[in-house]
Amino acid sequence: MPNNITPSHNMQQTEIRTEPDPLIISYHLKRRPSYVQSYCILQCVTMSPRMKIYQVARMLGLDYYQALKRVTELAKKGFLKVVDGSMIITNDGMVLKEILGQVIILMHTSDASSDKI
Repeated sequence: MPNNITPSHNMQQTEIRTEPDPLIISYHLKRRPSYVQSYCILQCVTMSPRMKIYQVARMLGLDYYQALKRVTELAKKGFLKVVDGSMIITNDGMVLKEILGQVIILMHTSDASSDKI
């Protein structure tokens, strides 16, 4: 009998790997540093292009002016484009989002698994 078949059910076993998700980790943090807020904004704009700033602020539970500050920083550095109040992520923004996601995983994975988040 092959190793990947269980004798009792004749079903293939699938290995489920749970890799940490930076968005889930950032959701569980009590305080979100600026790089976490920037990641969340970039992720929201990636998932739903042409979002307005107030929509992102509501989704992330940020104050409007706090979201505006982060969006302004990202736009000045070329990671987002703001056109008629809507945000569009650039190629550099996609690269930054991936890098920030890795940073969040590296720095906060132990925080997300503990009870003291």
